[in-house]
Order: sequence, then C-alpha cells, then structure tokens
Amino acid sequence: RVEVHFTPSWMFSPAANRRLQKWFAANAESQFSHYDRNLGVCTPTIRFNGVYMLLHIFRHLLEEGIGLRQLMDYHYLLAQMDEADRRAVMSDLEHLRLARFTAAVMYVMSQVFMAEDTMLLCRGDRRSGEKLLRAIMQSGNFGQADPTFANERSRSEGAVAHGWRKIKRNLSLLVFSTSEVLWMPLFVTWQYFWRLKNGYLR
Repeated sequence: RVEVHFTPSWMFSPAANRRLQKWFAANAESQFSHYDRNLGVCTPTIRFNGVYMLLHIFRHLLEEGIGLRQLMDYHYLLAQMDEADRRAVMSDLEHLRLARFTAAVMYVMSQVFMAEDTMLLCRGDRRSGEKLLRAIMQSGNFGQADPTFANERSRSEGAVAHGWRKIKRNLSLLVFSTSEVLWMPLFVTWQYFWRLKNGYLR
C-alpha cells in the first residue's frame, strides 16, 4: 500500500499554513537528494523529521487523537539528534509557532520516557505537558479509547453534531495553539465544499 500526499502536511490557519508550505519548499531539495543506498530510496533527514513528526503528532492531537506509540517514535528520533540538530529543529519549530506544543511534548518525554535533559529540544512545560499527557491517556492511538472523540460518526449522529463535538473537544486544547484550534472549524468547512466540488465526495 502506498499513501500519496501532495504536501507533507498543513495547518488550519492560512497564515501558519503559508509559513509551513514555504518551509517545506525550502527543504525539498535536501530531502529529495538524501538518498539511502541500503533502502534504494530517498529518506527524510533527521532535522526534517524532527519538525515533521512533531507536527504530525500535533495534527493527530487535534483531529484523530494520539497514543504513546507516536510519542515513543519521537523519543527514538530525539536519541539520534546531536546538539546542532536540536538547535536547528527547535529554531524551525519556533518559526512555525509550535514552541508551546514542543514544550508540552518535551515534558512527556522527560516524565514518561525518562529522557535526559540533554536530549530535549527545550525545557518541558509542566502545565501544558500534563494536559497533553491526560489527552493521550484518554484518547489512545487514533482516539480509539475516547468515547467523546470517536473517529467514526454513529448512525444517529449527523455531520453537524459530529463536527460540533470535535470543536468542543478541541476548545480544551487552546493552550497548545490558539490560532489552530480557532481556525479548525472554518478550515474543515472549506475543505468539505472543496472536496465536494472536486469530486472527492460522492
């Protein structure tokens, strides 16, 4: 199975998404030229994955729920970084306005995975980190354990009710990114009609 994306990821906020897409474009050449002879394909660099994987975790938090397995993957990535990698990755995350979420993830890294301070991208934030950990333990991988954030709509639940339930849940996540949480309803509405217009919905 091959899953193809026209862009590695996106942000709900138009301004944040423009910033992210410019970052992807600026890093494209170094990723497509990073050839692994053992695998026979190009693979992302550690620095790119340091940003991309954390962004992917953030996307799952807002849209599908996350489990500790995704955080464990990031822990192994942190273990491969040197000091220059960590500084570069953190600089990019700050540029992309993900510093608050990064601090929460670093708290989880230190508390759950016992990561040494020298491995962390920044100082962990206890308040947001505990909130993130509660969300992780409540939802589980892809939100399967969270009855208030089921990924599939029940037969008795309409699209509007389903969307409103997700919005209410995400309002509790404002601490991680105010703009992303507030832009999500508008983005999802636009995306629905875009997909309908372009034949992605039947």
